Amino acid sequence: KPFSLGISSNYVQNTETKAVTLTLPNFNFAVTRINPFEKKIRSTSRKWYEEIGFSYSLNAVNNINTYDSIFFKRETLNRMKNGIVQNLPISANFRLFKFLNFNTTFNYTERWHFYYTDRVFRDTLTYFDTRDSVYKLRRNVTEIDTTYKFNTNRNFGLNLGLSTNLYGTFQFKKSKLMAIRHTFRPSMSFNFTPDFSKPLWNAWRTVQT
Repeated sequence: KPFSLGISSNYVQNTETKAVTLTLPNFNFAVTRINPFEKKIRSTSRKWYEEIGFSYSLNAVNNINTYDSIFFKRETLNRMKNGIVQNLPISANFRLFKFLNFNTTFNYTERWHFYYTDRVFRDTLTYFDTRDSVYKLRRNVTEIDTTYKFNTNRNFGLNLGLSTNLYGTFQFKKSKLMAIRHTFRPSMSFNFTPDFSKPLWNAWRTVQT
């Protein structure tokens, strides 16, 4: 089968600083290249759509950085860093006019987050100073609020390539060197990725200018 699965865990503890790092789990799932439109019985003459193929990979990680004294406490769960990233490349190679090699690749990446941070700008912010037991005022402050909610973001791009091979031969008369054969390989490529900073994609937000 064209599937592979890997699960691992890693635990590191420093007995001096009492720092603990735990990765549990590190999950990897992959699908090797598949040509879904390919005929079961292969022939010398293949249709153009039989060249279309894709692969897939998923990586999920849950990581904890804390200290052994609070390792099993509730607050440790709030310090977990986790997420899932998926990659789906779709590619195909075609022959155009018998002499041109045309290849195209569409790359799609999606990330899943189980919490995210939101930032809000405050002209003035009143807070309580526990050391002096008084209320104080701060100006031009960016507040960071952590929201434990499922969220996603994605990006994608398209790559196109065109190439060919040209062969030539120089022949010599009345010489020990009969001929020189040379090869010329011209190629051209085009890469496109959308500008994800534009409001259309809702990937970025201006907090304060």
